[in-house]
Amino acid sequence: MSDQYYHAIFVDTGLTSLTAAAALAKKGKRVLLLDTENQAESAIHRAGFDFSIGPLLYLGFEKWGAMEGYFSQLAYPIPGLREKGFSFQKVAPLLQIVLPRNRLSFFSDEEPYFDELKREFPSQAQKLKTLFDQIAREAACFYPALAQFPQLEVEGMAERINQWKKQLDISQAILHQQKKKALEMIEALAFKPTVLAYFKLLFLFAFKKPMDAVSAFEMIRFFSGLQRGGVRMRGGYATPKNFFRGLIQSWGGIVLEKAAISKYETARKRVTHINLSDGTVLKAEHFIVARPSAGKSLNFYFTIPAQLIPAPMKPALLMTWGEQPPEQAEDFLALRLNEPDKADPATTLKNRLICVSTQLREGIVLSKADRERLCEKVRERLHWLIPFSNLKIKTVDGLQNLEQAGEEAALPPGAAKGTEKEVMKGILSYLQPKGLKNIYMIDSDKSDYLAQGSVFLAGHRLAQFIETAK
Repeated sequence: MSDQYYHAIFVDTGLTSLTAAAALAKKGKRVLLLDTENQAESAIHRAGFDFSIGPLLYLGFEKWGAMEGYFSQLAYPIPGLREKGFSFQKVAPLLQIVLPRNRLSFFSDEEPYFDELKREFPSQAQKLKTLFDQIAREAACFYPALAQFPQLEVEGMAERINQWKKQLDISQAILHQQKKKALEMIEALAFKPTVLAYFKLLFLFAFKKPMDAVSAFEMIRFFSGLQRGGVRMRGGYATPKNFFRGLIQSWGGIVLEKAAISKYETARKRVTHINLSDGTVLKAEHFIVARPSAGKSLNFYFTIPAQLIPAPMKPALLMTWGEQPPEQAEDFLALRLNEPDKADPATTLKNRLICVSTQLREGIVLSKADRERLCEKVRERLHWLIPFSNLKIKTVDGLQNLEQAGEEAALPPGAAKGTEKEVMKGILSYLQPKGLKNIYMIDSDKSDYLAQGSVFLAGHRLAQFIETAK
């Protein structure tokens, strides 16, 4: 293939990147997506593991919300989304937490949620209420800005000044909470170890990092988002990713699957082009890299007869390893069940698929034998969780997948750990390698179970930024 030139090249495809690419393609910009995702992995997710996008679209269904606002900016009518198969059902969080001595379900309605917490942590109930009241007060300072999309034209100098002041106040509130650790708010209330274990599991689930690394801003978004419920995609395209890929291509964008990058070339503090392993040379004004999520997640897949799934078990479940976690992994397991579509009787499943994820500790490299031993430990934990399942749980071969913390081929020279600067543009947050002005490293949301924040807003902001950047 000969040299090809684009306005923007997107390496891997988090939903923030996809929404930005769609906005640029709609405006006639030449856009290319390099999709390196394992197709077998994505196929099993399309079978039902994308059970919920969580707070990804929270408030987006309300009038002037993020979903409606984003597509109106594309001049793409909401009724047209249903025709394309981009259909969602709003749902409560289907999340259950299993601790050594506690089993709790997460409710979107405040009253049943606190009833659940009081039942399991009666002596800590008042402290928990104090914490969540504080979260609600803090969220009121900025939360609407994370979901409301600016569709109305601002008229008049006074209105412009008021709007500017409002945005400044929100930005300052967000920055303040980003600098503060969630642990500061939690430790101030001196919770018992059982409650701290509850928070630890939730944060490993949501952020794939230890509790002491989570900011107060992240915690506030997490709990505020869960209280607003989530969404589940129905019919048509099986995932938002597939919908956006089709949308981008319909507007002239290019998608290359299984593309392998051999190297980046740089000059004068800019990435000039990238070389693919097949000899293709791709040039662009801007490069956007969807960085793999923090930490290493190891996924195992199993099948089990549907009649063995106990009724209380939710489609998403968090739990510990039990007595002693393996030395390579955090004390955390996340289970996801694929679900039949209740609106379509034909999808009734005789066997259910279970994806079990754990997070490896920092610096751990696994051999094939290590993975097999971990797989057997996961199976034992499933037997404990699901009675009478011995010999009934079958491993789905060939789909054990390791999400690496960062692949060298996907990052340019100078982008190694410790050499990036973090850039904040309101809802948009990205990393930029020092010395390289035209590359933006966006956190990938494709493996986040609850994908915090409104990615439509972030994607829209990213498209605006790329379009005007020099």
